[in-house]
Amino acid sequence: MSRLPQVVQDVASVLQYTLQDVAEAAAVRSGWCQRQRQLSGATLVQALTLGFLAQPQATRSQLAQAAACAGVKISPQGLTKRLNEKAALLMQQVLEAAVAQSLCAPVVPVPLLQRFSSVQVQDSTVITLPAALAEKWPGCGVGQAALKAQVRFDLCRGQLEGPLLVASRLHDAQAAHEHPPLTAGALQMADLGYFDLSVFASLEGSGASYLSRLLPEPPPT
Repeated sequence: MSRLPQVVQDVASVLQYTLQDVAEAAAVRSGWCQRQRQLSGATLVQALTLGFLAQPQATRSQLAQAAACAGVKISPQGLTKRLNEKAALLMQQVLEAAVAQSLCAPVVPVPLLQRFSSVQVQDSTVITLPAALAEKWPGCGVGQAALKAQVRFDLCRGQLEGPLLVASRLHDAQAAHEHPPLTAGALQMADLGYFDLSVFASLEGSGASYLSRLLPEPPPT
């Protein structure tokens, strides 16, 4: 019998919990909502999430329409006033809570991988931001803004860890320290961006292993 109906129901429950309960709690915790307002934390999160999913370059008017679909009538100008630094913190907390939900991919038993307690594949992606956010999320160039999302995926359990959000100018090898340390029996796989001899020594000291290409020495000048 297909598990698809149950999977759909599970995903729907997680989405409802995240976009409602988690969003309301994050609105208070972030300081975005200090008193009861017509535009609640849940409505803001739903309007931004669903609005940008429907139209990645959504205007304020289109986001206001998304808020109306969520049950709150607000003008584009009124919505703009609510989009501040605390709103960004609110959205970040909801993102972190959403990723923390235990939605795992099916695991395919591979004898080679089963030799390890976990096999963590680590990587990152860079997201360009408006220049006005350069102070909060400095990019690699002067006046540029971007953030880097770090993730780890466990091939043994089919589970994603992250994304951890850091400034894009932070080197991958440094950003990797934001993840919890690997335990004995685990294997880390990453590209040359994560090549760090001190990290490799730490992994060996804890009983974990690593797999990486060799970083070539720079040619003599």
